[in-house]
Amino acid sequence: MSSNATLDRDRDVLAGLQLMVLEQALADQRLDDPAAAAREALLSSGLSARVKPGMSVCIGAGSRGIANMPLILRATAQVVRELGGEPFFIPAMGSHGGATAEGQRTLLADLGVTEATVGAPIRSSMETVQLGETTGGLPVFMDRHAAEADALIAVNRIKSHTDHRGETESGLTKMLAIGFGKQQMASMVHPHGAAGLRDLIPAAAEVMLRERSVLIGLAIIDNAYAQTAEVHAVEPEGWREAEKRLLKRAKELTAGFPFDEMDVCAVLRIGKEISGTCLDLNTVARIAMEGVQEPPTPRIHTLAALDLTDASHGNAVGIGLCDLTVKRLADKIDFGAMYANSITATFFNRCKLPMVLPTDERLLQVAVGTLSDAHRRNPRICIARDTLHLDRLWVSPPLAAEAETREGVRIVSGPHPLRFDEDGALVLPEG
Repeated sequence: MSSNATLDRDRDVLAGLQLMVLEQALADQRLDDPAAAAREALLSSGLSARVKPGMSVCIGAGSRGIANMPLILRATAQVVRELGGEPFFIPAMGSHGGATAEGQRTLLADLGVTEATVGAPIRSSMETVQLGETTGGLPVFMDRHAAEADALIAVNRIKSHTDHRGETESGLTKMLAIGFGKQQMASMVHPHGAAGLRDLIPAAAEVMLRERSVLIGLAIIDNAYAQTAEVHAVEPEGWREAEKRLLKRAKELTAGFPFDEMDVCAVLRIGKEISGTCLDLNTVARIAMEGVQEPPTPRIHTLAALDLTDASHGNAVGIGLCDLTVKRLADKIDFGAMYANSITATFFNRCKLPMVLPTDERLLQVAVGTLSDAHRRNPRICIARDTLHLDRLWVSPPLAAEAETREGVRIVSGPHPLRFDEDGALVLPEG
């Protein structure tokens, strides 16, 4: 079949396709005033007994787009100041931001974290100093500004990690080991693979807890709508057990797709503020890492990404786990930033480019046109905003019929014809 004939066939496969708007009723517990909740958690902990007058306190601010993060960080700094300490912030984010001091400061600003919004200085550096070694002989390094401070506070969201399974995954322990440890620690831990992430991150954090005065950890748990559900103070004593319990709670509130199998799953955007791999690999069941078992569902035949968020600053790491993308996204990639992150993480497959199509319309033509005959005639298509916001989905009738059998799922409207604008960009029905 000639390329023109193939294109004509693929155009035909989209004719008559329809989308329905679906909503999921997800875990919606949320805090009305997250800043006040953070203050209460901190003041009801042992923090007040640990902060001494004039003490310099380094607070870690991460690279994720966490709801209400500037407000929570500002509340943390205010409490420290009220107790007599002198707070400042560092970007606690490994190799993100192109692994440069200015890049990490800019990344925080894009997330709304500036000196004005958090009410304290931000000191950004990639310099580190060695604190000691783990029992297994791994050197442990820490950001110079953090190491020179009198004490530390880690503030982070608790959630599943995209690369490994363990008692603690993505949260306070990781922020200590990799965030406060900067690119130096990230590049030392990641080459050990999934087992290294599982075992070395807690080991490095234990050294930091022992060698530095960690005043408190402030753990944030989001609901399935990416809103702040809970805030907890984690004492340095019993740190690991507390985070283990909070991780279990966070997983209970996590959203997912309401079906087990999709022919085509397209996310409108990927981004570093959404996940460290730009899309949550647990949600799309594509870990692609030796030693880590793939989630059994959802099974996705073709995974596509249609855009990259501005807050990613060109870092599209994770795009390599998609099958298709579009030129709009590819043109935004800063290969230097993406490669710096991928080299540090040692996961080269995640920065490979998938097939790049000129438009959304052509991408869906290819995605549907390459299915088997039976699936092409009645494709199971799902379109999501991203892997963090799954309360509203746009799905083809076969998936809509399946989803209606699931508790907490309803069809809002449709069917609507599949539409594209004059430039071939997907136009989704509002409701």
